[in-house]
Amino acid sequence: MVLEKSLNQNFLTFKLMKINLNITVCLFILSANLYSQKQGFQIEVIKFLKQNQESILSLAKEIPEEHYDWKPVEGVRTVGEALLHIAGANYYILTHLGILPPKEVDLMNIESLKGKEKIMLTVKSSFDYVSDHILSITDEKLKDKVKFAFGERSQYGALLQLIDHSGEHKGQLIAYARSIGVAPPWNK
Repeated sequence: MVLEKSLNQNFLTFKLMKINLNITVCLFILSANLYSQKQGFQIEVIKFLKQNQESILSLAKEIPEEHYDWKPVEGVRTVGEALLHIAGANYYILTHLGILPPKEVDLMNIESLKGKEKIMLTVKSSFDYVSDHILSITDEKLKDKVKFAFGERSQYGALLQLIDHSGEHKGQLIAYARSIGVAPPWNK
């Protein structure tokens, strides 16, 4: 029974990852047309990030605080750490675009924050900060290359990475929530 539940969870996680990959490919194709419009691409990135933000925060709200320290197995992030990882990555990706996080944000220790309210506020603040600063990236800079630990990207690619990364972890949080009996609020 435990093996069957684990296999079902792994299958669900795989399906969510596949869906996120398909969404990312579609975003890339669709965004090529927006690339020629004045900051049209940046505006679309903001829209997709807002959707991810709303989904992630509505799901985070549904998960009881006592489950924020829960994780399905050893070696992976807890619910709270996964949420904070999204926030940290939002700021991290922006730093490579020349946009530093607010002074009060400690990127090195962001995943150690505790408390549902504080975690949700941190996630919301990170998405808001990204949305407030994306338009500072001019169309001319979108082609400029930036280096990440995982490889080189254009600034255009880095903005896509923001969408993909938050979508990937939204899928992770959906699987976590379902594992503890919490349905995503948009499925109710």
